[in-house]
Amino acid sequence: MRGIGEHTPPARHQDEPPDNTGVYGDAQVRNWLMTGVPVHPEIAREIAAWYHTPADGDTFSAFSHIGAVTDGLVEAINEEHHAADDVGQLTALSALKAYVEACPPWRGVGRHIPPDQFQDQPADRTSDHVMEQAYEWEATGLEVHPESAREIAAWFQHPGHSGVALALFASIGEITAGNGEDEGLLDAVNSARTDVKDDGQMVALGALKAYVKACPADQGL
Repeated sequence: MRGIGEHTPPARHQDEPPDNTGVYGDAQVRNWLMTGVPVHPEIAREIAAWYHTPADGDTFSAFSHIGAVTDGLVEAINEEHHAADDVGQLTALSALKAYVEACPPWRGVGRHIPPDQFQDQPADRTSDHVMEQAYEWEATGLEVHPESAREIAAWFQHPGHSGVALALFASIGEITAGNGEDEGLLDAVNSARTDVKDDGQMVALGALKAYVKACPADQGL
């Protein structure tokens, strides 16, 4: 059994099954069809496990392996749904999509210890509210909220050495250190800053760098 993992499940979902085999998964999917109550996190992650491949951009595998709901997961589910030609697969994918969409839109702190002091949780993770926090940091020095820090990292993640560190922080909140081959998170933020010319992006990356540096030092820095 996988457990919930690195996400916040829907406020209401079905009871935990005895195990995550197909029999119990099918039963919960049928129950979702009849009642609209999302499947249990175990079943949602097991459905995702059926579809993870290297080509999916790690969206299914991130959810099935560690329970992380990445920004591309719903899009990946939709792509599999369009390609599926079996009623059972279509229904299971629909149940998984319903589960993911019912999850609160927050990443949480994740796998790091945040600074002692930071701003209040923003109203949501849209760019307007996140940038409000970045400009508040610029004006006052008070660190952005963990949600805002992880959202900023998500804006700048991309394939390559820098993308790995930023993606890990965005998806599971993990702060990584450089190892000679791959950049750590602070290195990745510095690299991203050399590539941007927009003042707002510079402020956002400055806020992210300050947040990471303000985190307790015994977690990968």
